[in-house]
Amino acid sequence: MVPFRQALGKQVIFADGAMGTQLQEAGLAPGEAPTLFNLTHPHVVRNVHCAYLNAGATLLTTNTFSAGPLMLTGKGAEALSAITLGVQLAHEARQLCASEAFIALNIGPLGQLLKPLGSLDFDAAVEIFTRQIEVGVARGVDLILIETMIDTYELKAAVLAAQEVCDLPVVATVALSEQGRMLNGADCACVCALLEGLGVDALGINCGAGPREVAPYIEEMRARTSLPLVLSPNAGLPLVVEGKTTYPASVAEFAEAMLPLVVQYTAIAGGCCGTTPAHIEALQESCEGMVARAVSPIARHVISSYATALDLDNSPESTQLRIDKRVDPACDSTLATTLAQGSYDYAVDLILDALDADAQIIGICAHQAGIDERIALPALIEAAQSMVKVPFLIISASLEALERALRVYNGCALVDLSRFAPDQRETATALAARYGAVLDTDIDTDR
Repeated sequence: MVPFRQALGKQVIFADGAMGTQLQEAGLAPGEAPTLFNLTHPHVVRNVHCAYLNAGATLLTTNTFSAGPLMLTGKGAEALSAITLGVQLAHEARQLCASEAFIALNIGPLGQLLKPLGSLDFDAAVEIFTRQIEVGVARGVDLILIETMIDTYELKAAVLAAQEVCDLPVVATVALSEQGRMLNGADCACVCALLEGLGVDALGINCGAGPREVAPYIEEMRARTSLPLVLSPNAGLPLVVEGKTTYPASVAEFAEAMLPLVVQYTAIAGGCCGTTPAHIEALQESCEGMVARAVSPIARHVISSYATALDLDNSPESTQLRIDKRVDPACDSTLATTLAQGSYDYAVDLILDALDADAQIIGICAHQAGIDERIALPALIEAAQSMVKVPFLIISASLEALERALRVYNGCALVDLSRFAPDQRETATALAARYGAVLDTDIDTDR
């Protein structure tokens, strides 16, 4: 069996379709977590897997999507047991069908928004994802599939957890509104900047709408990233008929709409809500013999916040880049005093003033005698980033502060390493690369 990374981008990989709607047809009650069907109805889950494999799927996703919400509502033991069995059922199906399909550990949203949109801490989210992934990986999977994400902060938490647990390939997809944005406001440019910066193996779109509705957004992603793309839309826009959610795209309509998107953009193609084994079979047959579209890697210097991405090489405004560095305690005694006291209100006011002055990038620094930069720098970023749509330039002199700041930053930052001692810069550079940051020495920021 060819390893997943070798197959990715060399052949079209056909993912399976919906699990939840298939289980509902088999008796899953409204509001019941599909993941628990692994424990209560394992034969049903196994049969769904086999149906997709027999339809031509070459990537099978485990029935573990809803494990995170279970863990958050006090059903952690059941969730982890269901993950273990979910992976086992996928293996059993692959063996029964004599298939060589890849098995992806399916990781979905946690069901609670992260701060500041919700109440869940970033570190807590990473920990929950970590526990899920550790259990799934221990049973043997070929890749981690993070899907249906609606918040870039939660998306980042899941990717970091996956990469810190194992060295398996990581694929991540998001659910977009009809306007092409995630719930927290991120558009395709922000998604691509974040995920390519973090070093995932493939990225794309799932759920939300049908192939015709998501077509412009997968096209935009192709223009924004060199990574292989994933497309698993619904069987059309959902409709409520007699109190039941239905998906109107027929098998033929789904395959017809997907074909040009696979030809032009996609390395992994499958389906989400409302799709069935018949949809995947028709998709696979329509694309039979197709070779994945080759993409030439492009070196990019893109930074982002949760809602804005800046291509520092190709932006029409690159010659007028406005970087505001007023948040520096070395230049403001009041800022130095308040940061030393653990107060961030004054600093946030300075940042808002910088926005009023039309800053495109805001410098954030907490390096000064009397300030514990390890605490102040990440705390300031967390305090400010929910109110600021433009990306940050992180200025630091502490490896510990820099790593923590990059970790909690909701995006890909620009980084100034000029205040580090020469013997620390190599390590600091590696930290920046680890979190997808761009060094200011790689671009012309003297504007």
